[in-house]
Amino acid sequence: MAAADPEPERATGAAADREPERATGAAADPEPARAPATAAQPTAGRPRSQLRDEASAHIRSLILSGQLPAGRFVRLEPLARTLGMSATPVREALLSLRDQGFLELHPNRGFAVVKISPEDVADLFLVQSYAAGELAARAAKCMTPELVRRLDDLSEDLDRHAEEGDERAFEVANDEFHTLVNRAAGSPRLAWFYAEAIPIIPRRFLTLVPGWIDSTRREHRTIVERLRERDADGARDAMSAHIRHVGELVANHLDAGGAWPPDGDRTSVSDH
Repeated sequence: MAAADPEPERATGAAADREPERATGAAADPEPARAPATAAQPTAGRPRSQLRDEASAHIRSLILSGQLPAGRFVRLEPLARTLGMSATPVREALLSLRDQGFLELHPNRGFAVVKISPEDVADLFLVQSYAAGELAARAAKCMTPELVRRLDDLSEDLDRHAEEGDERAFEVANDEFHTLVNRAAGSPRLAWFYAEAIPIIPRRFLTLVPGWIDSTRREHRTIVERLRERDADGARDAMSAHIRHVGELVANHLDAGGAWPPDGDRTSVSDH
């Protein structure tokens, strides 16, 4: 554990003459949760924009996972130490998250976490569904027997893992399925946008959501059939409906008080 944290820098650039006030009723801020051991990579020679994006993704994950609850003030320097970065890209990440609605800036106090509602989570999946649907439509137009065979194999893997109760293997097969469809679309910029729109939630959270595993098995089969037929409109509709349904399941689970998994399982997921 490091020595007492130095005073956080002010978002307004004012001299640091006292520690920022806490949000009403909030306890003293603990140092942000440590990133996984693989997260803190050497920063020398890496573009500042890449560091900013990595810091933004980490902080956003902490917010969505509840490790940084609503009203908590985010301290810049402890975050920079946790991520192994200088203060500059972390400050830029905080400003970016403010623009995205995850943080709000209080003059002379710093950045505080904004409450994220189940409806907000559903909206994130809704945006993702548009990109995912278009990627599926484009993949349908260039679908080959080999790609269909691989998607069939992955669908069978999902069934087997579900029946065996192997949730981690189910997640891996699910990710591989979506990655294969997105790459088949041949649209790297759209695939990038899709990835940017993905809600960053804790690893293994989806397996805790009632109905997710069964609906994923069923809906993936429908997607494969539309791709097999090279039905672009059908593939778009099936994939968009699938992603929106996942968002609805997650939002309902959170609205019912669904808990996040243990800290050790918290990391970002790529596909749903």
